[in-house]
Amino acid sequence: MSDIWRGSETLVLALDIGTTQSAASIVHLVPNMPIKVRVVNRWPGSPDSSKIPTSILYDDQGKARAIGAETKDEALEDQDLTECKWFKLHVHPAAMQPPPIRATSGNATGHTRSPFEIPPLPTNVTVEQVYSDFIQYLFNNAKTWFETNAPDGEEIWRRNLQSFKLVIAHPNSWGMREQAFLKRAVKKSGICVIASDTAANQVVFVTESEASVHFSLAYTGDEKKGWLSPGSTFAVVDAGGSTVDVCVYAVKETSPKLLLREFKTSDCTQSGAIFISRAAESIIKEKLGESKYNTPEFVAAMVAGFDTKTKIAFDSVEDNYIIKFGFDRDMDKAVGISRGRLTLTGAEVKRAFDPCVDMVIESVRDQISGMHVKSILLVGGFGESPYLRRRLRETFERSGAKVITADEPTKKAVAEGGALFFSKDNIVARATRFEFGISTIRDYEEWKHQRGNRHVSLRGSGRWSISGGWSTIVKNRAIIDTDQVLRQSFHNDFRNGDYMLYEDLLSYSGRDGNTAYGGWCTNTDSKLHPNFAKVCTIKADLSKLAATEHLKINPVTNETYKNLIFDVCLVFGGTSLRAEIRWMIKGVEHRSEASVVPSSFF
Repeated sequence: MSDIWRGSETLVLALDIGTTQSAASIVHLVPNMPIKVRVVNRWPGSPDSSKIPTSILYDDQGKARAIGAETKDEALEDQDLTECKWFKLHVHPAAMQPPPIRATSGNATGHTRSPFEIPPLPTNVTVEQVYSDFIQYLFNNAKTWFETNAPDGEEIWRRNLQSFKLVIAHPNSWGMREQAFLKRAVKKSGICVIASDTAANQVVFVTESEASVHFSLAYTGDEKKGWLSPGSTFAVVDAGGSTVDVCVYAVKETSPKLLLREFKTSDCTQSGAIFISRAAESIIKEKLGESKYNTPEFVAAMVAGFDTKTKIAFDSVEDNYIIKFGFDRDMDKAVGISRGRLTLTGAEVKRAFDPCVDMVIESVRDQISGMHVKSILLVGGFGESPYLRRRLRETFERSGAKVITADEPTKKAVAEGGALFFSKDNIVARATRFEFGISTIRDYEEWKHQRGNRHVSLRGSGRWSISGGWSTIVKNRAIIDTDQVLRQSFHNDFRNGDYMLYEDLLSYSGRDGNTAYGGWCTNTDSKLHPNFAKVCTIKADLSKLAATEHLKINPVTNETYKNLIFDVCLVFGGTSLRAEIRWMIKGVEHRSEASVVPSSFF
């Protein structure tokens, strides 16, 4: 039975901008009607495919001349254009490392750090411009597709411009910096429905692994869902072009609807399919040696053949794999070339695969350790590799964790799952990726030996204080359930009859903000220390609370003040985390307007 949409009419476009392939899906949400996601399956230059190459051709002036499947048009080959591909790697956090290449020396085999180089951007083009051009292309063509294929498509699109939502999926390791980058790219793209002052509400982010969870739940046959029982735990492995995300969920309820609880912070490794291609390139060059075929043009053709056939089919080290790259006249049997075909042994192909596959297995092993995981859902383009599937089964099924695949091809999992993520509310608990808290004042007498040159001020109570102390509300990797309120009480002195409270919610990306920098979140110049960041500002009018409190007198200045007690709260509600101020008046709790915490934090 299809889920029914209970909200107001909304049009949602979900984008999956992958390293090598991209896709989009649209869902028109109508009150009290079934939720039906439609994947865009027609693109310029690719009329029968839901995926297009993540590629742009630029001229020397930095202008995009062809995007997606149109970049493969042979008519453009003679033009002076530069291909921009794999540009997603320019945005990955620096901490993410590619896998090593398994090198050989004589009969010895070992691992060395990969000489992986990210393809440079074209001249006069920034990565923000590239994303902006690509987002604009996806949006415009998805809009055309919807208006053409949906009944009354043009009217539906026009009617929903103001409530339109754009869902963008990204790797689990991307955080605030990367989400801010994506929002800038959206604004720069100039797509008509996203205005700079509404982008914060119209652009929604989802991690690729969570999008894949929703896709898997929708497309895993009933005969495979025996593991979805209350209390059971399962892992999701989203193996994509550049990254592999692994997350663990527990099933909280299955009736009347499925509710899941994120068990721990997900893991993201740079071990996707493109690194197999780069490893294969190195192995091919090594094999060719001094052959006349060891040229950039021939090697590129061989790697292309490896990508389109060998990488997809590889499973057995006992077989040989033929890569067609040239013509019958191309011969060099000494290096395995016959009639325009290069032969790679299964052992050589295995060398290209194993560094990435080993990293995936290690990530899964680490994530499910001690978790009693009984099922592992494998999705993503790389997840369709027979070799990866076999290695995972050999490694984990012997200990009782069954590897499960969806009934639909999973290359479109993230695009369709992103729309399902917005439409359904299956996740009832998430693990935070940061520690949350606020900057507080410290009593001077107690902290004066650690104040350094920090500013000292006189409080309304007449006591001297030091600003910049760190006070934790929620610890890093805490599990927050739906509607659970995590709170910490604070008090403040208010003077001059002004009872407006502005409190900055802060995050800390390390393990424990209370031990970092001696318990201070700011330095002596009142600037936030590294790894601390502002999340949002919470505003509350405490005048009604102040009306119930008596005035007090500052013994130093004789000024009057009121000391008010309030709680800073974090509340998780399905797809959002909210920050609020709450306070009590005569036994009744009052709340401020909620501030939405950006999704990069949880």
